[in-house]
Amino acid sequence: MSAWVLIPVALIPLSSYSWFPFANFRIMDGYNYVPMGILATLGFSTLVGSIKKPSLARLIGGIVLTAVIFTYLFLTYVYTKRAFAEQSGLWTNVYIASDHWRAFVFLETVPKKSGVMVMNHFGEIIPDFASVRTFIGTTPGFTRWAELYGIATCFYSGEMTDEEAESTLLNEDISYVYYSDEEKYYNRTGTLYPNLLTPVFTTPGVVVYKVTFR
Repeated sequence: MSAWVLIPVALIPLSSYSWFPFANFRIMDGYNYVPMGILATLGFSTLVGSIKKPSLARLIGGIVLTAVIFTYLFLTYVYTKRAFAEQSGLWTNVYIASDHWRAFVFLETVPKKSGVMVMNHFGEIIPDFASVRTFIGTTPGFTRWAELYGIATCFYSGEMTDEEAESTLLNEDISYVYYSDEEKYYNRTGTLYPNLLTPVFTTPGVVVYKVTFR
């Protein structure tokens, strides 16, 4: 049993090699299930083996095994469904779609150092292509990251009042709002402050709004 606990830890150095099939975090994430499974199997075998009557042992063993299988399938379904629901609105930005490239080109035309409200993925990328200030980027570059992330998600939810949204945009010196699939993931109302924002760039995947209440 100790070997099952120690072997995965010993395999971590191998995860740095391209031929090794598992990343280190995958090893650490799943290794504890092996000894748990072994212990559960030993416990099940001991329970069934302690029953003297063979027919009763088979009956109880079948009931327990069936219950375990159905419970496993049910929990797997619930977990998988939840995981897919959480990730359905998220996507990788490794390969950036042409709509985003066009939006970046547009942002190159706005006044330099303009503030752009955007979520963290594209907030990290946009300044590489346009001379603007993005509201939030990746964690290391922002000492107020947690606070800014909370403000951004609240703003993109669409549930702020116009007064609250206006105050946020003024306080953070925001002139443009970037709205793509990433930002849409947080929206709960289907709208984004039409009394405060005017679309100035539109593609099927990205809309850039200009703050117009000023």
